[in-house]
Amino acid sequence: MGTAAATGVWGRAEQQDFRSRVRGTLLGAAVGDAFGAPLDGLSLDEIRAAHGTEGLTEPAPAYGRRGAVTAATQLALFTVDDAYAAQVRRDTGAGTRRPTCTAPTAAGPPPRATGDRTSGARRTAGSPARSGSTPAAPRPAPASSGSATP
Repeated sequence: MGTAAATGVWGRAEQQDFRSRVRGTLLGAAVGDAFGAPLDGLSLDEIRAAHGTEGLTEPAPAYGRRGAVTAATQLALFTVDDAYAAQVRRDTGAGTRRPTCTAPTAAGPPPRATGDRTSGARRTAGSPARSGSTPAAPRPAPASSGSATP
């Protein structure tokens, strides 16, 4: 193993080499997908009938234009983009803060933030299961901190 693998940290040259390989792989997949998209679902005889005995030798229209890629290439690009973003977050320390957990007290569970979308979805002790026939009861509004008149 090289130094980069042993320490878990790549140098600049290793990072550039890896990025170049990833870009080349994605570009090759996209070009292959663009050439293959017009032939999707065709048999060899149908390909030869449509494009001659040599087959497809230049980009052909697919999905209304030449060089269009399919959802498979788009999914690969989105996946790599998300993996890269996750790596950046890991390397920069962003997103490493763990949410704190507050144990419920005798007075009940801790209050939720205003606008919490899960407030009506959580079941409480003794509440019916969510079957669609029994709506969840609305939560009471929190008491205001100002002086209230009766």
